[in-house]
Amino acid sequence: MAATETKPQHVDTPLYEGRGEDRLLTVFRGISMVLVVGVHIGWTQVTPKGTGSEPAFHGLVMDLLTWTIVWVSLFFVASGALMRNSDRIPYRVYLRDRLLRLLIPYYVFALIVLSAEVFLWKAFPESVCGNFSAKKAITWVLPLHEDCLGLAQGPLWFLQVFLVFAILAPFMVKLFDSKLRHWVIPATLGLLGVFDYLWLSGAWERPTTIGAATAGDIGPILWIVIHVHVFWFLVFYLGFYYAQGYTRRFEGRYLEIGLGLAALTFLLVAGIPSLFDGPYGPRVFGYLWDGGNQFPPTLAWLSGTLAASFIILWARKPIVTWSWRDRVSPVIEWLARNSLTLLIWHMIAYEIAYWTVRLLGGLGFFEDTLRGFSPIVERVAWLALTVPLIVLIVNLFSPLERVDWGRYLAWPSAWRRKDEGAAKADAAESAEPAETG
Repeated sequence: MAATETKPQHVDTPLYEGRGEDRLLTVFRGISMVLVVGVHIGWTQVTPKGTGSEPAFHGLVMDLLTWTIVWVSLFFVASGALMRNSDRIPYRVYLRDRLLRLLIPYYVFALIVLSAEVFLWKAFPESVCGNFSAKKAITWVLPLHEDCLGLAQGPLWFLQVFLVFAILAPFMVKLFDSKLRHWVIPATLGLLGVFDYLWLSGAWERPTTIGAATAGDIGPILWIVIHVHVFWFLVFYLGFYYAQGYTRRFEGRYLEIGLGLAALTFLLVAGIPSLFDGPYGPRVFGYLWDGGNQFPPTLAWLSGTLAASFIILWARKPIVTWSWRDRVSPVIEWLARNSLTLLIWHMIAYEIAYWTVRLLGGLGFFEDTLRGFSPIVERVAWLALTVPLIVLIVNLFSPLERVDWGRYLAWPSAWRRKDEGAAKADAAESAEPAETG
């Protein structure tokens, strides 16, 4: 009798079981990308002089947008989980591949956008934050760019952070595999607590925006840079626990843990800030400067991230089932597959929409008519204009994200021989017959 073909069933195979893709991590990355685009466009202000980080909303709507940003943290949790095995290949090979994959797409972006910056600086000098200078160009090369170069590059802060952890990932894995594994989180939490206390008590001042900082603000700048990297180190490190299967210990209690952490978030927001006579009142995340900017992330944000993680773990099965639906799955996979390009380019798509509308003389319709009718309608209209551009730009540049650049660039012969030797050793090891009992 002829064999009957059966349609393969999609099974959610957790990463820690070693059987393939962890679908929940794919969903994490996809949904995080939607939130990144939605939140950034949702709060970017539009004026005749250009766009900026001044929130388009205030009050409850701004609080809800700020609350939503914690779910973006799931992208870093997923990245940590996916790098759990980053120490399995020679570090030199790993580092080369990671740097090429991250930096080449970024430098293509920087070359194009810097050229646009020079044009805008000449044509619309009032739209650029100060004169264009070589120092500002250098901040792009490193990349240590500011967010006041005319176009809205502020969201690219993530590239600096992710670049650091991509470089450190194999060492973080070794730390996770050591006896110090469980001491890392309380030590990092203690350090974050010290940072938060120093700022709340006024002992360590910080600039209201990095773009407004000057050479004399090296102390505050150092404060915010260290704080941000320490925070994301902790979130990234938590991904190792997921990949290792530690969440299994909490199965059946995810909802209770998630709600408990949500209550802790409220306590950190409504309780602790009231103990200090600081210049800024508490908002959804507490400790935020006027205008709702959420940097640097705080302990309240961390508890919100954990709350979101456990609530999603509680709803894991329906989320995974939903993600495999015919109309949903291609979108989720496209978002996850092109996440780097989407993060790099999405605000430029928004800027293209803005400048097109402005040059065509239709800015007043969005700025006055729609915003006067409803700020939410105005934001949705800008999003509707931007999404097609995002899809077009991402499809154009995303191939850069997946190119194996090592094949096309000439490496020193000594490196090449070592890489080939390591590959042969790995192949020989995998070819050895398994031991039998």
